[in-house]
Amino acid sequence: MKKNLRVKRATISIVAIAVPLLLFQNCSQGFESPERANNSQSLSTQQQTSTPNSITSPNSSPISVPSPLPNLPIAGCPNSSSEASVGIWRDVSPSGFHSPSNVEAQAVAVTPTRPGWVYASGSNTTNGGNPTKNTGLLLSKDCGATWKQISTGRNRDAINNGMNWAIKVDFQNPQNIYVAVGYGAASLYRSTNGGVDWDDLFEGGKKLTVPGSPNGTLAANRVFARFVQAIGMDFTDPKHLVITLHVNCFNDGDWGTINQGPGIQCLGETLDGGNTWRMFKGPRPSEGWSEAASMTVLNHSTFIYTSSAGSYYTADSGNTYQELPFGSTSGGYSAGVYFAPNGKLYAGAENIWVSQGSPLGAPSTWTMIANSPKASTITSDGTTFYASFFNDFGGQPFYSAPMSNPTQWTHMNDPSHPGHGSNVLETDMTYHVVYSATGVGGIERLITSLPSK
Repeated sequence: MKKNLRVKRATISIVAIAVPLLLFQNCSQGFESPERANNSQSLSTQQQTSTPNSITSPNSSPISVPSPLPNLPIAGCPNSSSEASVGIWRDVSPSGFHSPSNVEAQAVAVTPTRPGWVYASGSNTTNGGNPTKNTGLLLSKDCGATWKQISTGRNRDAINNGMNWAIKVDFQNPQNIYVAVGYGAASLYRSTNGGVDWDDLFEGGKKLTVPGSPNGTLAANRVFARFVQAIGMDFTDPKHLVITLHVNCFNDGDWGTINQGPGIQCLGETLDGGNTWRMFKGPRPSEGWSEAASMTVLNHSTFIYTSSAGSYYTADSGNTYQELPFGSTSGGYSAGVYFAPNGKLYAGAENIWVSQGSPLGAPSTWTMIANSPKASTITSDGTTFYASFFNDFGGQPFYSAPMSNPTQWTHMNDPSHPGHGSNVLETDMTYHVVYSATGVGGIERLITSLPSK
C-alpha cells in the first residue's frame, strides 16, 4: 500500500501532468481526435457546442472558459515588487502542514480559469501519525499567501480525515473538483460547488458497467474496494476521467470470483463527470494493481498508462495496448505524462523522454532527452522546464532547463531544503508561478518571472 511507496520509488520515476490555459492556446495541432472505439460498454457523452468565449483544444473541439476571469492583479501574488523572489523556492505551506513535522504535502493543483488560485492537501497517515493529521482540502486565492480549508459541507469528514493524494480541477468549470481519498473513507469524491460539499462517486450500491458480469453491471462494492489511486482528466473534455486503482478488481464473470484468487488489474472510465462508470482491464491484468499507476487521457480513446510495472499506449479505449520504450515509471498519485505548451509529451524514467510526431504518444514517437535528470514530475512556464525526482533526499531536488534546449539542465538551489523531491509540480501560467507538493517540505512556490504589467 502507500506506506511502501518510499521503497518502490527508489530507482524509478514518472512525470506529472498539468493543464495550463497556455497549453490549449498553443497546441491546437496537438492531438487528433479519432472516433471512439466501438465498445458495447462505452458510455454516452454530451456533444460540446461552441461558445463565444472558447479556446481550441488539442483535438480542435471547442473548450469553453467561464467568464469573467477574476480581477487582476491579486494581492499576495507576484507583482513588480516581487523581483527579489524570482527564481527562488519559498515555503508557502498552510500552518497545519508542519505540525506535526511528519505531515507530507500530498497534492497541489491549479486551474487556468482562476489565476492565483491553488489547492492543496496534506497527511501523515502513512508516516506513522503520532498524532495522525489530515488537512482536508485547502484553497489559496492569492498564490499561496493565505489559505483556508474549504471542505466544510456534506461528507466533509471523508475529505478532512482522509489521505487526499490526488486532486483534479475541471479546467472549464472550477466549481467541479475531484479528490482521490486513499486511506480513511477511501473512494473518489466530487464537489460541484468549489470544494464545500462532496459526493462519493463509488458508493457501495452504484452500478458499474463490467464486461463479463451478469447483466453487464455490478455494484461498486462487488468490483473493488473503492481504493482509487490516480485520476486522469481528458485534455479535451473535463467530464472524461480515467482512474487507476490501489487494489485488485473482482466480478462474477470472466475476471474471476469475488474474494477468491488474486483478482486483476482494472481501470475505470466515466464520460459524464462521474455519474456512470465503465470498468475495463489494464495492460497487465493478470499481474494485479501496480504502485503509482497513472493514466494520461489524450482524448476520448487515446490513453497512456504509466506505472512501476511498465508503461503502455492505447488508441482504442483500452481494448489493446502497446508497450512504451521508457518502461517502468513511478511517482505521485497526481502524476501522469506532461503535455507541454509546445505540443509535445514528456515522461520521466531514468531520464526524461519526449514524444513528438504522429500519433502523439505512440511508441515510435518517443526519444530520450540527452543529459536530462531522473524525474518524477515535470512542468513548465512556457519558457523553462522544471523537474524533480520524488526520492531525491539530498535537499536540493529541483532541476530546470530552457525549453529551447532541453539537454541543458541546471541543478536549482532550494533554501527550504525539503526532505525529498516533489510529489507533483503545477504551474499558474498567468502569474508565472510553479507550485510543488514537496512531501514533508510542504507546499513550495517558485516565481519564474514577473507577470507582464
